[in-house]
Amino acid sequence: MNLNANTNVNANANGGGAGGGMLPAMNIPTLNEFKSPDVVSGSKSFLDSNSYVAKTAFLILTVIVFVYLLRACVAIMGFLFSPNSSPYLVNGLIDGKVGNLRIPQDPSNPNAVTIIRSKNDAGGIGITWSVWLYIKQNSKIDADNAGKWRHVFNKGSREPITTSGDTKGIMTPNNGPGLYLKDDYSAIRVVMSTFNSKDKSVDVGNIPINKWFNVIIRVENTVLDVFMNGDLAKRLPLESVPFQNYGDVNVAINNGFNGAISSLRYYNSVLGTRAIANIVSEGPKLNAIGASGGAPGIMDYLSMRWFHNQWNAD
Repeated sequence: MNLNANTNVNANANGGGAGGGMLPAMNIPTLNEFKSPDVVSGSKSFLDSNSYVAKTAFLILTVIVFVYLLRACVAIMGFLFSPNSSPYLVNGLIDGKVGNLRIPQDPSNPNAVTIIRSKNDAGGIGITWSVWLYIKQNSKIDADNAGKWRHVFNKGSREPITTSGDTKGIMTPNNGPGLYLKDDYSAIRVVMSTFNSKDKSVDVGNIPINKWFNVIIRVENTVLDVFMNGDLAKRLPLESVPFQNYGDVNVAINNGFNGAISSLRYYNSVLGTRAIANIVSEGPKLNAIGASGGAPGIMDYLSMRWFHNQWNAD
């Protein structure tokens, strides 16, 4: 039966059948004919065109990958070799009387601790300074130091104002910023030079004595905030943009003060409340640097008076 069926199919394919109808002949290439260049010329052209597209796409992809890898390498190199954006200027404890530190800003100086300027985000200039202080009960004030502001640290000038008045002892003309202690140790003063004024300042009184406390100076655009142990103590609106000078950082110069300094640190951004709270919770670094003596007040570095609504921002 299969043989007859195949015979009928072949007959129909050749034009013979019951109806006598003629089917058109189909020219189906054989396997050997596919080897002919005439038959495969169209397919070869198609394959060649696809090869060009693939090569072009591969080249573009290679360039894109190379660009991304190059940018990644530049970012990694910058991270590894660029200066720290939040360096410690005093990474430990120094005596306020014998400090007399000058921290250079010249990158060619091997002892330099370079201060990276503010990122200047959408809100304008934004920097933060943090320092821990231990103020010892002051002895009798001599006539030469009467009315004099004692130097804690400043960035900029090293020459103090020597004339009598409310600014005696303040470095001039540049403080970016500067922190000073009143002669009777009853208050601190923060000075910030601007492009229109060299001595914009704010005072915070009734500071803790014989206890460690933290002072944070935060500048955001034209607003300066002073935090004491994480609480906002004073706010100073500035009339113009703060002046970030290129001067060195000076610590406890001009005979300093009776006490200790620890963990002086700079940030080239505005710290939020959580970051400030973390600084306060970490406490000061009590490892002595250089000729400084032992660390005072190891266990009681906070003054709880600052947590009972004693200070309001002006």
